[in-house]
Amino acid sequence: LMAIVLTGLYLLAVPLIANYYENEVLGLVLRIYALSVFFSVINIVPNALLMKAKRFKFIAKRSLCVQLVLGVVSIVTVYRGAGIYALLINPVGGSILVFMCLYTVKSLFKSFVFFKIPTFARRILNLSFMNYKINLFFYIIIVNIIITIITFVTS
Repeated sequence: LMAIVLTGLYLLAVPLIANYYENEVLGLVLRIYALSVFFSVINIVPNALLMKAKRFKFIAKRSLCVQLVLGVVSIVTVYRGAGIYALLINPVGGSILVFMCLYTVKSLFKSFVFFKIPTFARRILNLSFMNYKINLFFYIIIVNIIITIITFVTS
């Protein structure tokens, strides 16, 4: 429920941000990035449960595999001319691949109750949400700087 609400609020803010910067490409980039928002919020509690279960080896292997695969895909798409959209492969693809990896860990979802989130998970969710807002803010700034540089270079 929280993932849907946050993604909806994010999508409502996208036109305002794009209009403020007078950049249509930014609007499209941020709409695509909404997938990352949705899956990142969904991943918060299962990730916290993995940390609580001290499954650090699984977390490390998962992170390494996801980053290697998406790094190669990003490089290939840049060479094929994807431009700024290649920057979206890592955050969007990463959150989706992490979700798929977490979904394969059946023991996590057996202990995760959707309507009764344990106290530990609720605390982790709040901390992760604050961290996510900070990351999102910096991501928007970085995207705007990159778009500005590309605009000046191409014009």
